[in-house]
Amino acid sequence: MMAGKTEELILYVSTKLQNDPHYGAIKLNKALYYIDNIHFAKYGTPVTDFKYIKQEMGPTPKPAEFFTIINSLKESGELEIAKEENF
Repeated sequence: MMAGKTEELILYVSTKLQNDPHYGAIKLNKALYYIDNIHFAKYGTPVTDFKYIKQEMGPTPKPAEFFTIINSLKESGELEIAKEENF
C-alpha cells in the first residue's frame, strides 16, 4: 500500500508514542489535531486532510475519515492496535 501523508503521520505518531503508558486513541487524536494546527499556523495548510469535530475529550477527526484510514492500515499490517487495561 502506498501511504499518503495522513497515513504516514499516523504511523509516525503511533511509533513515537507506543511506549508511553498513557498512549491511546485520545492522545493520538490530540497529537494529530495539534500537529495540523501548528503546521497550518506556520505554513497555511494542515498536514492531514481531516475535518475535526468537537468531542467531550477534545477534538477528533471525523470518524468516517479516521476509521477508513485506520482500518486500511490495520488490514495492510502496517498498524496493530493493542487493547490494554489501564487503571
